[in-house]
Amino acid sequence: MQQRCKHGSDGDIRLQDGDTQYQGRVEIYHNGEWRRVCEEGWGLNDAKVACKQLGYEDAHTAYINYNPRGTGSYWLSDINCAGAEEGLYNCSSRGWGTINSYCGTGDYDDAGVICKAPGDGAVRLVNTTSPYEGRVEVYYGGEWGRVCDYNWGFNDAKVVCRQLGLAGIHTSFRGWSPRGTGKYWVFNVNCGGSESNITQCTHGGVGVVNSGNCGQSNYDDAGVLCHGDGDGALRLINTSNAYEGRLEIFYSGRWGRVSDYGWDLSSADVACKQLGFTGAHTRLFSMSPRGTSRFWIHNLNCQGTEARLADCSHGGVGVSNSYCSQSSSDDAGVLCKGPNDGEVRLIGDSQYHGRVEIFYAGSWGRVCEYWWSLNDAKVTCRQLGFTGVLTYGSSWTPRGTSRVVL
Repeated sequence: MQQRCKHGSDGDIRLQDGDTQYQGRVEIYHNGEWRRVCEEGWGLNDAKVACKQLGYEDAHTAYINYNPRGTGSYWLSDINCAGAEEGLYNCSSRGWGTINSYCGTGDYDDAGVICKAPGDGAVRLVNTTSPYEGRVEVYYGGEWGRVCDYNWGFNDAKVVCRQLGLAGIHTSFRGWSPRGTGKYWVFNVNCGGSESNITQCTHGGVGVVNSGNCGQSNYDDAGVLCHGDGDGALRLINTSNAYEGRLEIFYSGRWGRVSDYGWDLSSADVACKQLGFTGAHTRLFSMSPRGTSRFWIHNLNCQGTEARLADCSHGGVGVSNSYCSQSSSDDAGVLCKGPNDGEVRLIGDSQYHGRVEIFYAGSWGRVCEYWWSLNDAKVTCRQLGFTGVLTYGSSWTPRGTSRVVL
C-alpha cells in the first residue's frame, strides 16, 4: 500500500510497501524525485517526526532493514531528529544525496515506520466457537496481528480478559492451534496483571518480533480462556436416574468432561453435594459411553468441605494431560446418595423369603452372594422387621436382572 503527501514539494514523504496506510518504508521527495531513506542512524524520534508529518498522532516503531526494500537511490541517511520537528527535512542529516557508505543500493538498508492508528491496542479472540476463549489478536497500524506466546503468562491473559470486558481468567495458552497466518504485532508481553489494556504492558515493541521465538509459520500464538457466566455448574448425563452418571462441568459458555485422573471419593462427594444431594456413595471411573466434548479439568484434589467442584485444586481449566485424550474413556462419574437409600426387600413367593434387593440412588439393585453369610442374613431380616433368620442361601434362583449394587 502506498501513502502520499501532496506531490511536488521538497521534503514531502510517503510510505511504501506497507500493509496499511499507517506503516511502510519511508520515501522522501526532493528535486522532483522520490527516493529512499537509509536506516543508518534511524530511530524512534525520527519515526515520530515522520508519522506526525504524515498527519498521524505518533509512531509505534522505527523499522530498520525494512522488507521489502526499495530499488532506487537514497536521498538521506544519518537522520537525527529531536522529535519536535515539523518534518524530516528539518532534522539534521548528512544532507541531500550525501549518503553513508553503509547504505548499499542493493541492500535492505531502508528506514520504515509503524504509525499510530485509530483503535490501536484493541484485542479480539479468534479461532474459537466461544466468546470466552481463543487465539489473541491485537490491532495496530490499521490491521489485526498475532500475539507471540514468548513469555506469555497468566497476568498477560488476565489483562486481555479484562480488556474484553470479561470477569476474569481461567487459563493462559501457548502454542494455540490452529495458528494464525498474519504477522506478529507483539512478543515478550509482560503485564503486572492490574492493567486495563494490553497497551499498558511492556513488550518487545510493536512489530518488533524475534523470529527465533515467533516463527511466522510456527505454532507460537498466545491464547486465553476467560471466565464466563455460569462457570463451574455441574450436570450428570448418560444415566437412567437423577443420582448417577457421567459428570460434566460448565466453563466459558460450554459443557466439558471431567477427567478421572486423580478422581477420588472426596471429589465425588463435593460434586454430589453441589448437585443438591447429601453426598456420594461411589466415585465412578471410565464412564461408558464416554463423552465427546473436551476435557475441562483433570487431577482434581478436593478436601471434601468445598461448596463447589470448581473450588477444588486441579490441573487447570482446559489444560489436559496425556491421561485425558479426547478419544479416551477417561471420564469421571458419580453415584450420589438419594432418599431411602439402604432399604431392603425380598423378591420371592412370600414376604418371609426371597432374593435380597437393596435400594440405592433411586432404584432397586441386587446383592452379590460373594461373602454372604449368616450374620448378613440376620441383619437383613432384622431390618425387615422379623425376629431372626431360619436359613440363608446363595445362587438364588430365579436370579435377578437388575444390576448388582452391593
